[in-house]
Amino acid sequence: MKGFFSALRAFLLVLCIGGICVSCWKLWEIYHTYQEGQELYQNLTALVVAEVNPAAETTAEYSTILPEPEAEGEIPQVALGISVDFDALRSINPEAVGWIYCPDTAINYPVVQGSDNDYYLRHLLDGTSNRNGTIFADANNSSGFADQNTILYGHHMKNGAMFASLEGYREQAYFDQHPVLYLLTPEGDYQLQVFSACVTSASDEVYTLQFGDAEDYRLWLNRQAARSDIESSVSVAETDRVITLSTCAYDFDDARYVVLAKLVPVNVRG
Repeated sequence: MKGFFSALRAFLLVLCIGGICVSCWKLWEIYHTYQEGQELYQNLTALVVAEVNPAAETTAEYSTILPEPEAEGEIPQVALGISVDFDALRSINPEAVGWIYCPDTAINYPVVQGSDNDYYLRHLLDGTSNRNGTIFADANNSSGFADQNTILYGHHMKNGAMFASLEGYREQAYFDQHPVLYLLTPEGDYQLQVFSACVTSASDEVYTLQFGDAEDYRLWLNRQAARSDIESSVSVAETDRVITLSTCAYDFDDARYVVLAKLVPVNVRG
């Protein structure tokens, strides 16, 4: 009997050691995955992104107030702080459609649009399989961010990467420091002027891409503004376009955190 218990203790010890080894391996694998993704995006940023206003060190210089256009209908020219070499970016991946940037946050990434909403959940810009994925526009949206509501998806990574910092918009103080994000595209640049942020579900009406008529769209805009966690002075009309930034949340099963912003052209290229 004593031999039996000795063997049992030895067996349980082996199981414990094995479990620890498996846990350590999984932790290493997660860490390696995070590092691989972050290194690619850091190297990519160094390759295709240039600072054009390196003296800008505070969000105070990134105002929601646009300069007055010199003529009616003219798009104002705004210094965004960075420029992107889209020829170099598209040589890596021709499905690249833009670059999203928020000063003083981790959000500084390429945006792609593929043929489905699955591939870029688990693949980096260069096609490497990786849980960081890539920020991507909904495959069902029109190209060129032309729809009334374009969805951009990004993971909520535990290390703060990708769209994890969107959760900051739960707090008014965070919004006050980051009222504007920027979307740079090959055709021109935009301010993303935040007007609403909230927790929702993956099946919520916030993911509506197109609307029956202007009145449907106006009512939808009003509902999204009314449910917001933050107070914003940005007004959105039926003639405006919206970008909805979406990431996972953990408030309940299938929860999402969304940040809605008015798409305002500020620079035109070509």
